[in-house]
Amino acid sequence: YIEGQLMKPATFLIAAMLLGGCAHSLSGEEGLMKAIEGSVSLPKEAAPFGRYRRHYTWAKDDPDTVMAVYALGGKPKRLWLPEDEMPIVLDGGCTVVTFRYHLKSKLISDLRCN
Repeated sequence: YIEGQLMKPATFLIAAMLLGGCAHSLSGEEGLMKAIEGSVSLPKEAAPFGRYRRHYTWAKDDPDTVMAVYALGGKPKRLWLPEDEMPIVLDGGCTVVTFRYHLKSKLISDLRCN
């Protein structure tokens, strides 16, 4: 179902074959963001979780790792972005929290306030 129209079976089959070869899917990324948010504990100095705009991307150096940047400002929500669109903040204390989530181990590493 795309924008109010049913997909034709052939179109669906082609899309399924193309996506089947991808390591990650958009629906999988939505579920992954929810899983990460359910497992992360922010530093005690950080603001309440619900105030952060949450940015995620695949780590280029490890296809089984998600990089996350939580930043105050803007409407709080979750976003999956290409790595080159991730926010870069060199300072900011706990207005920005960064970490990595490892898919295989389901562990969080490098959790820190900027």
